[in-house]
Amino acid sequence: MARVWEIPIHAEAFALPASSPGSPDALPTNGRGVLALDPSSDEAGIVEFVVPDAYDGGTLKAIVKACANTTTAADGARLALTTEFITADAAEDLDTDDFDATADEGTITHSTTAYSEQDVEITLTPAATPAKGDTCRIHVMRDVSHGDDDLAVDLLIRSITIFEEA
Repeated sequence: MARVWEIPIHAEAFALPASSPGSPDALPTNGRGVLALDPSSDEAGIVEFVVPDAYDGGTLKAIVKACANTTTAADGARLALTTEFITADAAEDLDTDDFDATADEGTITHSTTAYSEQDVEITLTPAATPAKGDTCRIHVMRDVSHGDDDLAVDLLIRSITIFEEA
């Protein structure tokens, strides 16, 4: 399937939610920015973008790229993404989080090389129908209580790329 458009968002652009925020951090050797999500409690970050004029009503997807200081093959970290669309000119309270009740989920599985970048593609199924010009917020949370999350160290998110698939 072809991508109609894509928006890459690097870790430094993540906003931190008021409750259970992740920690802005950097990789130990080269200082690349990451959002660190703890292995012992659900932590999160929020990204925001404007739905581009090229949006054609196709399937929205996200690719989350992350690494971890682990050499244990098949260690996994479970991610739960929820979306919120804010329509321009609507009487909406911008100081309220109104993320969808149901998360779209995926698991990042790591290799035996510490800090090797891995990714997971997650199809987004927003409760509200997005439109061109809407502001979109995506709440990216590590779900440590999920059975697929057995990564014993911080998950280090490097980026998220949002795209529409035709």
